[in-house]
Amino acid sequence: LMEPVTLLPMQPLLTVLMDLAEEWAVAWAWAEEWAWDGAEDLAEVDEGGKFYD
Repeated sequence: LMEPVTLLPMQPLLTVLMDLAEEWAVAWAWAEEWAWDGAEDLAEVDEGGKFYD
């Protein structure tokens, strides 16, 4: 009888943690890509003296 009681509160928490982990993974991938784009943009600025998008 105790098992369902302890499992019930854990289920939403687990779901929330999974959602957070997924969002973090997406945010990390985006930040990594943005950092690479930024580095490439900086390299282009250094080379040409102008900013190309």
